[in-house]
Parts: sequence; C-alpha cells; structure tokens
Amino acid sequence: MIQARSDFKSAPQSMDRSTSNSDLKQILENQIHEMEKNKEGKSVGFIPVDYLKEEFYKPGSITFRKVKEQLENDFSHWEPKERENLQQAIQSSGGKLYAILILLDETHKIFILMDKEQPVNDSTLFGNNKERSCNQDELSKIPQLRDIAPEFYKKQWIIPPVLCSNEEPEFPIESFIFPFSNDPAYHNRGSYGLIFTTEIASGHLRSSYKYQTVRIWLPACINCRLNAISG
Repeated sequence: MIQARSDFKSAPQSMDRSTSNSDLKQILENQIHEMEKNKEGKSVGFIPVDYLKEEFYKPGSITFRKVKEQLENDFSHWEPKERENLQQAIQSSGGKLYAILILLDETHKIFILMDKEQPVNDSTLFGNNKERSCNQDELSKIPQLRDIAPEFYKKQWIIPPVLCSNEEPEFPIESFIFPFSNDPAYHNRGSYGLIFTTEIASGHLRSSYKYQTVRIWLPACINCRLNAISG
C-alpha cells in the first residue's frame, strides 16, 4: 500500500480559498451527465473508475494540471515538491477519495487524511481494488470525515464499486448506483427473479470473460447476481 510521503509540512492554518475547485467539480459532474446521456429512461449517471484512472488523473491531461492547481490553492505555503508528492499519492492510492472530496467541496481534507502512518485512502475506505464501500458508522469514526460522514456516504455511490461475476454482493437499495453503460433490457424470468441483459462500464467488472456484457438477476432490487456472458 503506497502511503502519502512523510515529509509533508503541516497544513497551513489559513488557506487561500480565492480559487475554488469549481472547474474540477464541473468536469466530474459533466462526466456524470455524459454517462447518463448514454442511457434512456430513469437510469442515473455515474463516474467510471477507468475514467478516473485513465483520463482524470492522467499525467499531462488538462484535469491533471487542474488537480495540481487545486493543490497549489489548498496548500499554497508548501514547497512545489511537497505538493507533487501529495499529487502522486492521490494518483496511486487516493483517486476515488479525492474525487469524492472534490464533489463535496472538501479538497483541503486530503492532506490530513493521507499524511499518516496509516493513511485513510481508497484501500482503507473501499477495500482492495476499490471494489467495496464504506458505511456511515465507519465514516463517523474517522475524525477527519466525521463532520461530513452522511454526505460522504451518499456521494461515494456516484463512483460505483467494482463488481465480480462470481459473487453476490448486497448493496443498499436507497443509495447504490449500478455501473451500467446502458439501460437493462428484459431477457427472461428466472428462479431468482427477473433477468435483464446490460453492459457494465469499463473497469467495473472483474471477470475472466473478455466482454463486459452481463445478465443480471434483480430479486426485489436488494442484491445483484451477475453472470458474465461472452456476447
């Protein structure tokens, strides 16, 4: 597990808020709307994990530069190398966490979360490979997130967990957003419930199959059973 660098300075007591994270937030919200446009009906937009990894935090990209600018604004008293170290730590182990903080207008919290011997990052919050979620009780026990625990809990679902074709995870019906690239189409009725066919967004399905097409069982929409198919 890659940790934030130990040579970070303490966060400044007073940060310059003249430049907000509005640009980064708007970019993420545009991505949410873009995923929503790819569907019909009442499907909800979301941020794919591969978008964060391959585009949003990609070195040399516009968003990469904007993240750098945001860190310069939040930690203006730091040396450039220290901000660079923090940005590298975000890329390697805190991409989902930082994106949620951007959406909540709480980017300044990233330092106190990651500058620890046991940092709070994607692995500690969402599990290995960023495939799980964190509940509100767990968030309330983290001092740096306690004041925004309800908001953080709700916002985490905008970046859905990674699903697995050989597991049957349970998710909260009132919050979970399926990472579907299109609206599920009715396929058949099975012993577990209605069966639909849909496509999972790139990066959101761990499976030995080449394709991201799945059949899903939705018994009362309480849990999700996935069966990957090859086309």
